[in-house]
Amino acid sequence: MRFSFLFLLLSSAASARPTCLATFATLPPFSMPAEGERLELISQTYRDLFDQLGESASAETVEAIVNSAKPFEIPPQHGNDLLSLQRRLKEFEVLIAQKGWNDPDTKIHLLSDLRQRALSLRKARTTRQEAIRKGRLEQEVIRLENASRFTPSPDGQYLLTQSADTTQQIYHFDTERTETSESPPGYDSPVFTADGKAVLFHHGPGKIAYVPFREGKLDWASKHEIGTSLAFLQNLNRVVTSPGDRAYGSIRVQNELFLYDLKDKKRVPVLLNGRPLAAPSTNWTVAPGTSDLTIADLDEAGTGARAIRYRVAADGTATVTEWRTFQRFPVKKVQWTAGGYAVGYTKWDRFLAAALPGKGPAMDLLPKLTDTDTGGTSIIDVQPDPSTGDLLVLAKLAAEQFRVVRFDGKTMNRKSLFDLKGEYLSLHVSPDGKRLVFATGENEAKQIFLENYE
Repeated sequence: MRFSFLFLLLSSAASARPTCLATFATLPPFSMPAEGERLELISQTYRDLFDQLGESASAETVEAIVNSAKPFEIPPQHGNDLLSLQRRLKEFEVLIAQKGWNDPDTKIHLLSDLRQRALSLRKARTTRQEAIRKGRLEQEVIRLENASRFTPSPDGQYLLTQSADTTQQIYHFDTERTETSESPPGYDSPVFTADGKAVLFHHGPGKIAYVPFREGKLDWASKHEIGTSLAFLQNLNRVVTSPGDRAYGSIRVQNELFLYDLKDKKRVPVLLNGRPLAAPSTNWTVAPGTSDLTIADLDEAGTGARAIRYRVAADGTATVTEWRTFQRFPVKKVQWTAGGYAVGYTKWDRFLAAALPGKGPAMDLLPKLTDTDTGGTSIIDVQPDPSTGDLLVLAKLAAEQFRVVRFDGKTMNRKSLFDLKGEYLSLHVSPDGKRLVFATGENEAKQIFLENYE
C-alpha cells in the first residue's frame, strides 16, 4: 500500500494543521512500510511542507539547514516570516519520533532533499538574472516596505530603506533577499557614507548617528553620534555624503549648512566670508566624486539664476571655485558633468544646461528629449553615471510614459535613449553604469540592465 501525503492547507496555514500532518498522526505506532516507501513517504511530506510554508526560504537558508545537519530547525532569515514552517516541522519531527522513524537514514534522506532544493533555488535565480540581462525579462521587481525612499550602497550591492520608525530593510542584489534591522527610536532618513562602510541617520536637531555597515548588516552596538543638539525645530532636512570621510547637512527653517567630519566626529558650520552659508534642501548637492558643495540661487542682479561651486576646508570655511549662469530661475539640484558642464532643473522641472563661463548661455534641452516638445515633458531625476561621468536623465513624457537618455554635457546621446511604461519616482545608477534602479511606488522598486537597451 502506498501512502500519499500531498497536503492541502485548510483555512489558514498559520492556524490550521496541514492535512498531511493530521493523516500522519493517525498511522499506527511503529507501523513499518517497506524501507524505500517509508523514506519516500517522509520526504514527500517534508517537501510539501516546504512548498506550502517555506516558499520564501532562500538558497542560503536551505544551505544553512544542511550545514547544521538539523533538518527540523530553521535558522533566522531576516525579512521573511518562516515561523509557520518552523512550527510545523517541529510537529512533524514529533510525529516521526512517535512512529519510531526518526533514525539516521531519515536525516540523511531529508538533508539530501534539502541539497537538491538549494541547488534548484540557485539555478532558478541564475536563470532569471540571465534572462533579465539578455533582455528576455525587461525588468525585475524588488519588493520593499516604503521602497519609494531607498538609498543604494556605493558598491551597488545593497538597497537600504526605512520601513517604520525603528525598522530598516536591506535588500541584497546578489542573493535577492531582504533582511531587517531594528534600531532604537528616533533614527531616520538613512544614507550610506561614500565608502559604504557606514550608514548615517538623522537623530535629533542637527545631530547624525554613524552606524557601521559590515557584510550587509547594521552594527547598532558600535554606533556613535556626531554633533550636539541644536535649538528646537532645527532638525536636519537633508544629509549628503562625500569622499574624504565627510557629510553635509542642512537645517530646516534657516537652511544653514553644516560640515560633519566623520573621522574626527565633529560638526562645524559652513561659512562664507564669516557668515553662515545657507540653501534650501532642493537647491544644494555635492559635485560627483568630490567634496565640493554646489548651490543654485538667483544671480546678483536677481534677473537670472546661477550655480556656484564651493570648496570647503576642514574648519568649514567655504571658497568659491567657479560658477555658471542660467537664463531661467530658480534652478535646483545642479550637477557637474565630467566635461565641466553644469546641469539643473528650473522651478517647473524644465531641464537646463550651462556651458563653461564665456561660452554662451544655458541651453534648454527638453526639445532634445522628445521629437516634438508638447510642453508636458518634465524631468523627474538626473543622476551621474560613475563609470563615465555622464548624466542619465529620467523624464516623464505623459501619464505612465517615461524616457531615459544620456547627456555628456554637450549632446544628448539618442542611441542610449529608451522608453519605460509605468510610474517612476527616482533613478539610481550602479557604480559600473550597467544597472539602473528606480523607485516606482510605496512598496516596490525595479531594476533594469542597460545592455538590454543598447
